[in-house]
Amino acid sequence: MARAAFRRSDALRLAALAVALAPLLVLTRYSHPTNDDYVLTMSALDRGILGCIEAWYTTWVGRFTATAAQCANPLVFGSLAGLRALELCFLLALAAAAYALVTALAPRPTSWPARLAVALFLVAAHLQQVPSIVEYAYTMTAVTVYGLGDLLLVLAVASWVHGERGGGRGLWAAVAALLALVGAGTNELTMLLLAGFFALALFERLLRRRPAWSAAVVLAAAAIGAAAVLLAPGTAERLRSAAGTGLAAALSGSLGAALAHGGGWLARGPLLPAAALLFFAAGATARSTAWDPPHPAATGLATLAAFFASFLPSFYGTGSIEPRTAACIHLVLAGGVLYHAAVLGRLLALRREAPFPVLPGAARAVLYAAVAVLTAAPASSNVRQGYADLLGGRAGRFDDSLTRRYQRLEACATPICVVPRLTDRPRTLFWFEDAVDLAEDSDWYRGYKTAYARYFGKRAVLLPPSTD
Repeated sequence: MARAAFRRSDALRLAALAVALAPLLVLTRYSHPTNDDYVLTMSALDRGILGCIEAWYTTWVGRFTATAAQCANPLVFGSLAGLRALELCFLLALAAAAYALVTALAPRPTSWPARLAVALFLVAAHLQQVPSIVEYAYTMTAVTVYGLGDLLLVLAVASWVHGERGGGRGLWAAVAALLALVGAGTNELTMLLLAGFFALALFERLLRRRPAWSAAVVLAAAAIGAAAVLLAPGTAERLRSAAGTGLAAALSGSLGAALAHGGGWLARGPLLPAAALLFFAAGATARSTAWDPPHPAATGLATLAAFFASFLPSFYGTGSIEPRTAACIHLVLAGGVLYHAAVLGRLLALRREAPFPVLPGAARAVLYAAVAVLTAAPASSNVRQGYADLLGGRAGRFDDSLTRRYQRLEACATPICVVPRLTDRPRTLFWFEDAVDLAEDSDWYRGYKTAYARYFGKRAVLLPPSTD
């Protein structure tokens, strides 16, 4: 991991990661709004952007950052291209934020290709395994709530760590505080993770008798953001309507979900072989680089605690976990596992009198092959499904079908219009049929579908009767 010129092995690693990420970026070209996207957009068109923010903050949810982004989303201005650009920018920004985080945390010196490879792998492994990627990356609501929350969380941590290690502590603490304040307003999980991380950072600084004021400043900013969310009238209203499960049931459900999700992600994804590669790389360079991370016992316990605790709010409030929330939790696991592996490798190397064992070339090749196979081969892999949707034509046909539907709605002269059913739906892009299927209609769905119809100036958009 020492600083070196760009090598062939660097090029191969980065090319492989680009191949893994490419379909997930290209899919933004074929995405379409759905479900809550139309509800929030119609709220903004009815009330204006500021009125939309006020209405949601006072009646349903205190997520001030997410609500502001949703009420000013590109659909309000009639721009589907703008929505797609928003999704693409989110994915690219997440990769840039991961690079900033890895750069802030990595031993020094570490070459930029090595840092970039770790950052791109983190993003690729995360996107490859998130459940229902459409609910995380390919709708406006997902990007402005959960995606934006992850992005601001990573940037806040990266900014603070950079200030602690690279100088300019006051400036970077201010940047991190601003990011934490804004990030707390995206969703409750990000809010709790920000508060939890900087509380632990403050404790660690005090325990090691190091300057702790910067962590205290960022923690205070996260707490102010959390207060703005939790004290919002809309949050109180939402809590009153939630069907709580009780603490005992929430703890039991959280533990079961954490074991099921965590075990599945580790067993069926590339995190473990990648962690092994980082373990040996950190060990091999331990004596030639400068790095003073926390003890691996602390990083391991912190990862486990954060991972388990991330399930608790959802189970306490609703008794279940939504895929979009699980997607945010996956980033906690992925980042924690990789960081812990590097910290553990460094500590064990420094404790050895003999040189740390170098991973044989054959073993390294096997681990790299395992990373590649476990990224692309599982049936649940979003990378595999993304390539299937693109190369199989499903993404293009989905885009064509919805484009024709919009044209048909524009040409429809009556307040109630019938549109063809969507067929051959892509697994990565389809989430919700916004037109009304009278055979499956319900009051709960009608609110979404009414907003969809109103966006196109109709009273209702119906599907033809099913022939099944």
